[in-house]
Amino acid sequence: MKIRTAIRLGLVVLILAGLSGCQARKKMVAGTPVLTEEDKLIRAVYDQSVPAKYLEFRLTGKAQMDEQKVPFIGIVKIVRDSAIWVSLRSSIGIELCRILARPDSVWVLSRLMKIKEKGDWKLMQEFTGYALDFNSIQGVMTQSLFTASGTEFKDLQAGLMMSRRNEEQWISWKPESEENRTTYQYLAQFRIDPDLKTVQECLIKDSNGQWAARVLYHYSKDNLIKRIEVNSLDESHQYNAEVNVISVEVKDKMYISFETF
Repeated sequence: MKIRTAIRLGLVVLILAGLSGCQARKKMVAGTPVLTEEDKLIRAVYDQSVPAKYLEFRLTGKAQMDEQKVPFIGIVKIVRDSAIWVSLRSSIGIELCRILARPDSVWVLSRLMKIKEKGDWKLMQEFTGYALDFNSIQGVMTQSLFTASGTEFKDLQAGLMMSRRNEEQWISWKPESEENRTTYQYLAQFRIDPDLKTVQECLIKDSNGQWAARVLYHYSKDNLIKRIEVNSLDESHQYNAEVNVISVEVKDKMYISFETF
């Protein structure tokens, strides 16, 4: 049970710890295909939210998983579409855990808790109870649009559509996405600011059709991300977190130190 709880907590913190760095964007050139007005807005949000290739940022925060409360200081490195590296320390500098996530694998190392685990994303679902994958982790961390099918515009165009609720604009999954969801797929929808083309909120439904999480993004007057709040919508896995962004740096290159096992 200790291993299961530690990996759950580690993966929850992985989601929560990196929820920043998104003021550092790489502008993309729009393609030439004919788009509907809805597609154009989805494309505009997509172009605005594509992160830089290499990001490194520092943050502070606190997370709670069931009865466990964990304040932390974090360093996160992202190589877009390739790797997410997280190192979390306590407020007095003791390393809590180190995590390396790739599109096909997750590695969790905690000398403090004597945890040394690796596995694919299906194994992580068995530990956490959620259909997590690299797309969802990276997407939440960078306030970007994503689906279980991918993060390229063609994937988003195929799986998402615009909708309006109570004067708010949302990018939601298409009805057939829910009908065709497999055992290891989740669904996500996004409340957007149509003027700034930014994601303001993300809601995630797990592979069992239950709402799993709500993510709220808070921006500064200069439209830079400053705080993220994550709350569980699943009574069986109570968690919440608040992450404060300290600094973000775009790198020309990125070196990730993690001895795999």
